[in-house]
Amino acid sequence: MSIAEQSRATLSELGEELLTLTQTARQHSDHITEVTEKMHSLTQEGVMAMQFEDIVTQMMGRISQRTLNVGEYMHAFLNLHHDQGQTDGLQRFRQRSQRLIELLVNSHVKADALRAHSITKSPAGNDDGDIELF
Repeated sequence: MSIAEQSRATLSELGEELLTLTQTARQHSDHITEVTEKMHSLTQEGVMAMQFEDIVTQMMGRISQRTLNVGEYMHAFLNLHHDQGQTDGLQRFRQRSQRLIELLVNSHVKADALRAHSITKSPAGNDDGDIELF
């Protein structure tokens, strides 16, 4: 065999080896792409789950605060009718009316404070139901 034939045979072997390595590299690349896409999908699902949890937590906090305010209002309202100290009916009515006005004003102040707190937490929103996403 001449040197030229040996060189051709060597080049042919190297070419085949290079094709094999290229095919293996392509298979690895395809596998890496699949894994990367799966990781991206799972990450997106995780972010959505965390956002959902955050939204639910914020809504539950607001509901809890509003429920607490309504409960306090109801207790105060019921306590208005337990005034036994006043025997004069007209005076008792005036006193209850005054306390009821104070109760309503206090209730509105609490509702406004809750709204203001909600707006300061999410400056872009001005609605009581806005949700702040991270």
